This record gives sequence, C-alpha cells and structure tokens, in this order.
Amino acid sequence: MPLDPLCESSLSVSLSLSIVALIPHGAKVWNSKVGEIILSTKSDQIRIAPNHAPLLITLHMEVSKIHSGGQWSTMASMGDFAMIDNNRVTILVNEAEVSDEIDPIGAQKDYDIAPYLLGTQFLSRNLVRKAHLRRQLANTRMKVGE
Repeated sequence: MPLDPLCESSLSVSLSLSIVALIPHGAKVWNSKVGEIILSTKSDQIRIAPNHAPLLITLHMEVSKIHSGGQWSTMASMGDFAMIDNNRVTILVNEAEVSDEIDPIGAQKDYDIAPYLLGTQFLSRNLVRKAHLRRQLANTRMKVGE
C-alpha cells in the first residue's frame, strides 16, 4: 500500500536525517537535514525516519518525497541506490531533479518525443534503451512537476 506523505508525522522535532543525493560528476542534488524521506523501490515505497536500521537498497526510477521544515518536496531520479546508516541517507543517482527545477512543459515534450525516437528503424539496441529510459524519466519528471 503506498504511503501517504500528507498524513501527520509522529516524529519528534528533535530527530533528523542527513540526506545527500549525488550524481556521477559529483554534484549534490540534495544536501540537507530532513525529518523523513519516502523512497520508491521496485516493489513498494519505504519510509526512512530518524534512527532507521542500516540498509542498502536499490531504488526504482520514480519520485522520492522529502519532508523538511513542515513541507514536502519531491525529487525525480534515475538509477538509484540508497544507503541508510547512522541517521544519514546517501542516494547515488545517474540523473535527478528536484521539483523546483523541473519544467513541466519540457518534461511533457521529452515524454511525447520518445515514441518517435523508438519508431526510427535504424536505432541501435543502445539507442532504443536510451529512448525507453528517456520516456520513463520524463514520465517521472511530469509526476514531480505536477
């Protein structure tokens, strides 16, 4: 059952997680203290709160929800692994964008163009894979941009 990020959190205000989301060239997509984060795995969602048990997980290309300062933020990401240890969540991603950075019109255009790329006869297997990933990431970006 999906978790509802809008429900009241029972976390104490004094507890926090340190979250760092990194992309391959070393840039930090997210780096702050938060109250909790909801990550999407291939089978379900997992809520990480302060004092969570150590965990290493593979994440699904989907939306992550981050609770900080009484507000929920979202992040679209692709190719993720997350390591949770000692109130620190480290997320390694190939690509990621937070909701404030996503252009909904650009995401829709990326989503719409992917089928045309797939319809081209002369695409290599690698390009077909990239087109599928592009469409999936665009779909995730549209969800975050809503």
